[in-house]
Formats: sequence, structure tokens, C-alpha cells
Amino acid sequence: SSSSSSSSLQHTVFRALPSSASTDLDGVSLDAPYPVMSLLQRRRFQARHVNTTYCYDFLDLFRQAASKAWHDSGLPPHSNINSFVTAKEMIIVQGQIEFVERPIGRNEI
Repeated sequence: SSSSSSSSLQHTVFRALPSSASTDLDGVSLDAPYPVMSLLQRRRFQARHVNTTYCYDFLDLFRQAASKAWHDSGLPPHSNINSFVTAKEMIIVQGQIEFVERPIGRNEI
């Protein structure tokens, strides 16, 4: 004879490590189809389609240029390339400017 129990089904999802930034797969079920392009990749593709660069990619371009300029200057190597360029995203909320921290490409404009 078979019996039925009222146990709940477990659902396994991707989770970013506490020490890392959130990704597009954070919280997505392991059995969900893998997306062909992430949100960030789609936005980069849309920018390329109209012959421009996605705005968030300029930060890395600036970082690389600053790193190269540092290297070319003959100064001692710098230990943290990420400190060359930092940026804070700001939004307007009810007429006031506020800083926000979120993964790149998560803006709603």
C-alpha cells in the first residue's frame, strides 16, 4: 500500500557567495533553462547594434586607460587596479538625489 505525506518539495536555486556580487543567476532555479544572454549582455548588444558603447563599460575603459598610463609612467606597480576609477550611481527620488548600490545594468532607464 502507498501512503502520501504532506512534505514540502525542496527547490534548489543558484545563490551568489556572500563575498561576491549578485549575478543574473542569483535566485534562479537550477532546473531553469540557461539564458542565452544575460540582462547585461542584452544591453551591451543593444548598444553595439546602434554603434555605441554601453555606458557601464566606460568605467572599465577608464580603469584600463588609467592602469596603462600608470604602467607607462615608470612608477612602481600599483597593487589595486580597481582603485584607479571608482563610481557611485545616483538616482532622483522625489526630487532628491540618492546614491544606490546595485549590480551594473540594473537601472530602469
